[in-house]
Amino acid sequence: MNPIHSKEILELQEATIEEWHQEEHMIKNWDNTVQMVRSNYEDLLNMVFDLQLINCFQWHEEDKSRNTSLPDRLLVNIKRSIDASNQRRNNKAEEIDAYILDAVRSCNIKVTNEIPMNSETPGSIIDRLSIISLKIYHMKEETLRTNVSQGHIMKYKEKYNIMLNQKKDLSICLDTLADDLFSGKKRLKAYHQLKVYNDFQEVDSSLHNSK
Repeated sequence: MNPIHSKEILELQEATIEEWHQEEHMIKNWDNTVQMVRSNYEDLLNMVFDLQLINCFQWHEEDKSRNTSLPDRLLVNIKRSIDASNQRRNNKAEEIDAYILDAVRSCNIKVTNEIPMNSETPGSIIDRLSIISLKIYHMKEETLRTNVSQGHIMKYKEKYNIMLNQKKDLSICLDTLADDLFSGKKRLKAYHQLKVYNDFQEVDSSLHNSK
């Protein structure tokens, strides 16, 4: 059975972003993040939730890194935090792909080397949708500001509408790829991406300990 449904995934991503920002003032580091925001989902949606949480945290760590008034020692700590978050992000996208690959295998779909592969995996598309959803959230914030020029608001409204279209198109690509995988028209090959500078062996188990 095909577990990938872009509508469910998009709704969950949007809800997670809203929840994260409600708690934002209480989130100081990754440990605080996993303590403040909990998942009530299972299987694939739980992984989608985890990935969105990782990207919410990383987005705001990257915001901190742009503050040129911070002392170097704090910037170094933030950079290390971003590196660790990037590894969590890669691990989670790969975990999603591994789950989907197992689901395809469980359907006893005949897969041969002659069947074409996609350049993007479902995990990487879901990750892209996660980032796009974050961009949309923050661009909408810019359109609602009252202390900026009309030109600023119009600029972000234009970007906001472009991102909405991109999100819609990418969600269609995800559903199409899912249909192809579970009908045997495409095959999925999962790789474990190793980064030489950032190959952390630790995997955060705290995301799932709240169940």
